[in-house]
Amino acid sequence: MGLCAYNTSKPKKRFLMIISFYIINLCFIGSLAVFKINKIWFLLVTLVYTIILIVLEKVIYKNLKIKNGYLVNINNQDLKALLDTGNNCCYKSKPVVFLDLKYLDNSYKKIGFKIIKTINHQELVEVYSGPKILFDEIEYDVVYSFSKIEDYDIILNSVMGEWKWLNY
Repeated sequence: MGLCAYNTSKPKKRFLMIISFYIINLCFIGSLAVFKINKIWFLLVTLVYTIILIVLEKVIYKNLKIKNGYLVNINNQDLKALLDTGNNCCYKSKPVVFLDLKYLDNSYKKIGFKIIKTINHQELVEVYSGPKILFDEIEYDVVYSFSKIEDYDIILNSVMGEWKWLNY
């Protein structure tokens, strides 16, 4: 049943959804059996308990989904982002972020070149102006560089995460 109910292409996501479905189902049926519920108001309490579990499951799953990253918004499109604390590169005082090549389109205008120092070498990359990034309700004016990125859509600059560390 779980294989049919959750139509997703990612096996890990499908597996988590199926497991959570069976855990919630087990909690509901188990509550009915263990507490020998045979009155309607006990059934309603168990139903409320199960609904609370479903809500908690959705919240926990959402946090798992972006466990190692963040969600940012560019042009009303949510992208999975990695906050790279080692990326402190700037171009004319604007932070440089790295966006996957698949997002390169006419909304980005080439504005120059920048030498990027990585762990292993230096590289000359093209930089582009483009739309602002909305990251945790803060809008950032950034410069883009495009490259092939795996597991994420965008690699953020360390400057974009500095305000988060003030709370710790």
